[in-house]
Amino acid sequence: MYANPESIDQGILYQGDIIADFPFFIFQDSYPVQKNHDGFFEKTDNITKNEENLFVTVAKKQNVMILSQTCDVQRRENVIICPVYELANLIADKAITVGQAESIRSRKIYYNFYLPELGIFSESIADFQTMIYVPREQITKYIKNRVISIDHLGRHHLAWALTNYFGRPIETT
Repeated sequence: MYANPESIDQGILYQGDIIADFPFFIFQDSYPVQKNHDGFFEKTDNITKNEENLFVTVAKKQNVMILSQTCDVQRRENVIICPVYELANLIADKAITVGQAESIRSRKIYYNFYLPELGIFSESIADFQTMIYVPREQITKYIKNRVISIDHLGRHHLAWALTNYFGRPIETT
């Protein structure tokens, strides 16, 4: 599933690469802000319909997976990525159940791509439900943060998973 680091060109980002500590926007953590009397923005619970209210989206450093095909990463202006979460943390935070984790491991939940543990890389999932586009220049700045690359067979599994996700097959959990 994972590529040997000596078998890949370290100057190229590949489909399926995991990049650590990438600033990923968390849209569900958005909150309203408004200008205070000094002209600075501050968080508010007072939401009105005036033009001074804005919503701020939080970005946090997150492991992400490159979903765009390798050739598209090299040529296109934007790259599709999604967040990668450690399975143990999701279970500990009660974001998923142990039963759901087993379904993910069995590849029965199509909106998550299972990534088995390998040395320094913990058992994780790529979450297809939160895909975003980022400028290629932004992701290439983080090439030194590549944690792991998937191999040719892994990319076939990823393509299969993306096809199932966008094809919306019947889910069994």
